[in-house]
Amino acid sequence: MSETLAAQLCQGARSDAPAQCFRRVQAGGFLSDPQALQLCQYATPSDDPASCFLKARTSSFLDEAQLVQLCRPPIAEMLKLCPYGP
Repeated sequence: MSETLAAQLCQGARSDAPAQCFRRVQAGGFLSDPQALQLCQYATPSDDPASCFLKARTSSFLDEAQLVQLCRPPIAEMLKLCPYGP
């Protein structure tokens, strides 16, 4: 993982949850680095986007891009709407 990618992944993180998520989905080799970043950025210990993705991948007909959108933390969607914060 590049330093730039690591900085993006961990930006604003309050735990190691984004890094743990990234490592889990990359171990399976299912996602590119940008897709794994999109899935795992803003992950918290209370949500588990990696488990969501891995479970959904085995039980749905959606492609990886759709699964990333489905499983990413809700805060990621809110930040897209308000990129400059509250």
